Amino acid sequence: MAPFPSLLTNVSLFVTTEMKILTITLYSIGFLGVATVFNVIYLHTPETMPTEVRSIGMSFANTMARVGGIISPYMAFLVSIR
Repeated sequence: MAPFPSLLTNVSLFVTTEMKILTITLYSIGFLGVATVFNVIYLHTPETMPTEVRSIGMSFANTMARVGGIISPYMAFLVSIR
C-alpha cells in the first residue's frame, strides 16, 4: 500500500497542464493514501515490535515520515524545471 500513493503523485507529474481535473484527482488520491499510511504507522508499528524496542521503532518511523514531509515540497520544483 505504501508505494501506491507516491506512484500516483509521481504519475501526475507527467500529466499535461491542460488536464487539471486529472492532476487534482491524482494528487488528492495520492495525498489520501499518504495520510492513510502515515496513520497506519501509529497503529500497526507498535504492535509489531517487542516492548523494549517499541519507542526506538516509533521514533525511527516518525523520523522517516518527517523526512518525507520535508522532501515533498521539492516535487513542485521538479515540475517547474521540466
